[in-house]
Amino acid sequence: MKRVGGLLTILFSFSLSVLGAPPPGTAAPSSLKGRWILQDPARLGDLLVLEAALPVTSPDFFIEGDLVPGADWGPGRVVSLAKTPPPSFPGELRLAVTVQVFATGDVGFPAARIAVRDRAGLHDRVLAPPPLHLEPLLPSGDAPRPPQLGPLPLPRGLPWGWILLAAALVLGIPALALGLRKARTRSASPPPKPTLRETDPPLWARREVERVFAECLDPGLRYETLSMILRALLEWRFDRPFLEWTGIEVRKGLADLAELPPDAGRAYASVLELCDLVLFARHLPGGAEEDAARRTALQALAQTPPKAPPGTREAA
Repeated sequence: MKRVGGLLTILFSFSLSVLGAPPPGTAAPSSLKGRWILQDPARLGDLLVLEAALPVTSPDFFIEGDLVPGADWGPGRVVSLAKTPPPSFPGELRLAVTVQVFATGDVGFPAARIAVRDRAGLHDRVLAPPPLHLEPLLPSGDAPRPPQLGPLPLPRGLPWGWILLAAALVLGIPALALGLRKARTRSASPPPKPTLRETDPPLWARREVERVFAECLDPGLRYETLSMILRALLEWRFDRPFLEWTGIEVRKGLADLAELPPDAGRAYASVLELCDLVLFARHLPGGAEEDAARRTALQALAQTPPKAPPGTREAA
């Protein structure tokens, strides 16, 4: 009986995972109500605006979810997503989703996931828009009549298939010969000189940090590049996927590195957190904050221990 009960438990868990049922104890996301802004009768292909209010607790937040520009949403497509932050926090973030609808009659939209990520974590919401009615471009009585006569037979055209095949052969043979010649030339040429990133990654990282702060770059590009430099150096040094990890995973990975000094780990975490704020929360650092970020990044690189030669084991 114990074996039969265990087998039934496994089958029940597998059926829940296949059907998408949430595991017991998982709270369902909160529901948001939206309303359509319609001034005239909505017609096929019109750009319609759906408004909703999303609670936020602090200014350091960014939005995740299914409603991104260009994404398909039920019978329509998301064109844009406008966000109006509240004057004070906590408050309500006003969302305006512009949708182009490609259906007529009574149209309904599936619930869409919207989440707020802040320092407290990820808060899931579900936006359920109300149904609406769309008119066709032409009334049903104005449909064009079918032609009275049948279609005329098309005249027999030129044998374009054979013409295109002959042209492909005429042009393809010289192109193939040229490609073979270039391939032989490349095989005979010496290999390219290794880059500084390949030969000396720590020196490359320090020079790249100085470069991104010395050049006149957009804040988003500057801190995206700075984050990639530090993550690449950490991934090369400690053989962990820092380039693929999220911000939370990076901070946990830094805390787990016994060979990294605590001051260096805190410096890396501080600079990478500032990069995330610039990229996802539209934070604009001032001059003093940028100087501090440059010094902290260089300090973290300087305190990172060198990588042990291949074939040796690092001290735990």
